[in-house]
Amino acid sequence: MQFMKFKVYMKKKKDYILNEIFEVRLIREVIDTVEDISEIGVINLFLFSCFLSLLGSSQVAFPKGYWYFKYSLVVEGGEPSDFFIFMTQISGLLLIAAGLLMLLFLAF
Repeated sequence: MQFMKFKVYMKKKKDYILNEIFEVRLIREVIDTVEDISEIGVINLFLFSCFLSLLGSSQVAFPKGYWYFKYSLVVEGGEPSDFFIFMTQISGLLLIAAGLLMLLFLAF
């Protein structure tokens, strides 16, 4: 009976050691992956923030163009409302702010 308890104890101890080894490997792999992503992620974040700023600038500058792009095949001879123009410009300003905040995040 004592031998069985020892055998079970050794099996649990061996499993614990193996799990510990695999956990350390997993932690190392996760750290390496995060470091690789962070190097690539800075470039992607910069490009994405520039894209958001350009998209927002175009929405502020050309809100009617967005209406024609979205509804030109649906409505015949229509015009955008003042509310649509206002909301398009507000969303453009929000996109510019988001792009600038991302650039500020990259700086620090």
